[in-house]
Amino acid sequence: MIVEKYKMGDVDFKAQLIRIKDAKPDAVALLGTATEIGKSAAQAREMGITVPFLGGSGMSMPDYVKLAGKAAENSFSTGAFTSTDDRPEAKAFVNKFKGKFGFNPDTHAAQSWDAIHVVFVALEKAEIGLTADSLTKDREAIYNALTTIKGYKGLTGEQNLGPNATPEDRDANKKPILLEVKNGDYFAVKGN
Repeated sequence: MIVEKYKMGDVDFKAQLIRIKDAKPDAVALLGTATEIGKSAAQAREMGITVPFLGGSGMSMPDYVKLAGKAAENSFSTGAFTSTDDRPEAKAFVNKFKGKFGFNPDTHAAQSWDAIHVVFVALEKAEIGLTADSLTKDREAIYNALTTIKGYKGLTGEQNLGPNATPEDRDANKKPILLEVKNGDYFAVKGN
């Protein structure tokens, strides 16, 4: 295994990529923001590095594919959502989002959608006065309503919120999706 580093804002990764290529890896982990890893992926392919690229959330952002171009093919990353999801609720979200903004939603858009809907569920449960005098009570009612949400099924997985600052009460119960770039888009790898 070989580890090479870069600085945010770097645009030339050839020195690191020469060392990586010489190590003859089975795969290359590209970690960071879509900007740097997209550029490094393109440079790696230009240098003849043909092994799969592996990454995290930076690689699952559309800017990675835009910057890497065809070099993004054979890239694998984790994510919480893909616009190629064939579930009816995902298709409806993608169509609505694309109709409004002109491009497909990414993981962050789907997570934001889920977060807003969790807040809506809490607002429906909370008894709030919506007056200047009820502000403190309203905040407490909304917080308490949020802590009772169990089993909310969103685009990115199931949400369970509780009153305790524990992973069981505050972390979403979401199974990450393994994504592969094919023909310039993200697809869930079957069986993951």
